[in-house]
Amino acid sequence: MPTAPWTYEIPPAASDAVGLEDYTVESARGEYVGKVKAVLRHGSETYVAVEGGTPPLTHALHAVRWENVREVDHGAVTVRLDLTEEELAAELELASSNAVEGGSAEAVRVTELPPELSAPSAPEAPGPVDRPTYAWLLVAALTGVFSALVLALFATTREFTWEFGLFVVPLALLAAAGVLAYRFFRRPSGPA
Repeated sequence: MPTAPWTYEIPPAASDAVGLEDYTVESARGEYVGKVKAVLRHGSETYVAVEGGTPPLTHALHAVRWENVREVDHGAVTVRLDLTEEELAAELELASSNAVEGGSAEAVRVTELPPELSAPSAPEAPGPVDRPTYAWLLVAALTGVFSALVLALFATTREFTWEFGLFVVPLALLAAAGVLAYRFFRRPSGPA
């Protein structure tokens, strides 16, 4: 895959998202492929910088030409591409060494969307809502921690033998909470 030779601007750390930043990105098949890091303009070309992978294990930042954006769904906070996941992986890669945080770069960050994409929605129009995954995440995590504490308390006051096998329950609950946390942080909101 080719790597862009030019520098590009990224949002300053701990800054608020503007425009399409932090929108979920879906492939042509509707698969989650990442999030929008920034919208960039390099010369006459406009790119969507798509941050993909599973941090901290894998991380990739690809520059997708604006022509490959099929739809921007503000209600679902999602950008849908005309590319498959495999085609996205072959797009122009942005090297992390070329990133410029809030400074001057060859590819500048676009913070205002074109009028056709930033039209205000009607007040009664539904907006994005949090997915209920976080509620199950909290239940699983709290139940796992509480059950581990209860078992630890009993293990210190009584003689445990086979009962140590009961520690599988809090471990399973905490593992489920980890999976739910991963799912929630990958896609925290959806359409109303």
